[in-house]
Amino acid sequence: MGAATATNRRRSLVVGLNLGIALVFLSVPMPWARVAGRSRSGPDFADLLLRLPEIPGLGPHLEIVALLWYAVPVLALVTWLTQFRSWPPTLDGWTVIGAGLLCIVVALLMAWLALRGVGFPQAGGVVASIGALTALAAAIVARGRRPGATAGE
Repeated sequence: MGAATATNRRRSLVVGLNLGIALVFLSVPMPWARVAGRSRSGPDFADLLLRLPEIPGLGPHLEIVALLWYAVPVLALVTWLTQFRSWPPTLDGWTVIGAGLLCIVVALLMAWLALRGVGFPQAGGVVASIGALTALAAAIVARGRRPGATAGE
């Protein structure tokens, strides 16, 4: 693989990570749950969970679930920033860890919504899942290649 091809591949993977992170950020204002006949965005639903001590049918420890919603954009931002630890942007082990944690948090939220039956699936959760998986796939593929490796190695 020539140097130009390796550079194009690296750029493509960085674009893939950025596309995934952009989808996660776009999912935040989208509806994630349907409560009391109204679709609610992630932060709106999290705010509702924090204001009410316990909502019948949703179970205890709602503040933990609410904090996970706030963790989604924070983890997305941290994952996005890891690529700028060097220039040009590269996807390293920290990027894989950030994207992996992002996938885990989104998966936990999606599982919780499915188990509680609050209007699952809504657009926000689906878009966040696709974005987190895209970011993780780009980071893993980039991490699996050695920098400067050629086809014969």
